[in-house]
Amino acid sequence: MTHRSPGAQGQALSTAPSATWDRPCVLFAHQARRRPTSGWPRPRGMDTPITAPSHCVGIRPAVPGSIPMTWHLNDDGAFTRHAQQPGFTLMRDLGLEPADLLQHDAHHEAGHAVLALVHGIPVTRVTTIPNHQHAAHVQFAAWSGMWWSFAVTMAAGERAGERWMREVGLATPERLWNAERHCASDRHQIVETAPEPHAVVFGQMDAPDGRQALDYLSLCEAADALLTGFWPHVRTLAAELVEHRELTGRQVADISGLPLPAPPPVTIRRSPRAATGDTR
Repeated sequence: MTHRSPGAQGQALSTAPSATWDRPCVLFAHQARRRPTSGWPRPRGMDTPITAPSHCVGIRPAVPGSIPMTWHLNDDGAFTRHAQQPGFTLMRDLGLEPADLLQHDAHHEAGHAVLALVHGIPVTRVTTIPNHQHAAHVQFAAWSGMWWSFAVTMAAGERAGERWMREVGLATPERLWNAERHCASDRHQIVETAPEPHAVVFGQMDAPDGRQALDYLSLCEAADALLTGFWPHVRTLAAELVEHRELTGRQVADISGLPLPAPPPVTIRRSPRAATGDTR
């Protein structure tokens, strides 16, 4: 696979806080998806119990001068920015009417898609049509670039969905918490593609082995900054997703007015199992 760096525009707008996070990342055909789940991403190797207050953990600000956000510890050991709601009830519809849920999902996926193009990541398909595996999702072509760019792109869906709910007056504590818990798959993909084990943490100050780790809030802040500049593009793309439900990568680029990167050449090798019809 030929390595391809993100476009200059993406590099200028989304810069890793240190060289540690500005590492190469190679993706094959990939999906960013939002799905209901009772699980939660745990950085690799983090099976050690976390010592934390029963209600929340304060986090130092990722940007000097900013107001520290708070991580809340859930009953299952997960950390969320929004407090767990009584009864631990996860709702697939987030407590929204069907039309509003479609709008939320469209903005979530549009956030992924727009920031993917900004970072030079080829988008092949965006859909809000659910299937048996997951709800709405974005598909990426094979790509090679900086992990930070991919991680911020993955965080952008969660942040775009929340931004839309706040803008239209639908943000309630229960909906915000539900929406965050339904982003487990996006967070898991950030953790799994990180440059090294324990690289990303949720609610802890440092990695279990004592090394400094990147708090997920830093990715949220970077995504928020980019979404502010590209919000009109996200809103336009989301409106088209609501109307058509599914768009190709070329349509996404044309609607958003952003260039569609060409995927690097990839040699596809047929596996012995595929040759014999064994697809297990």
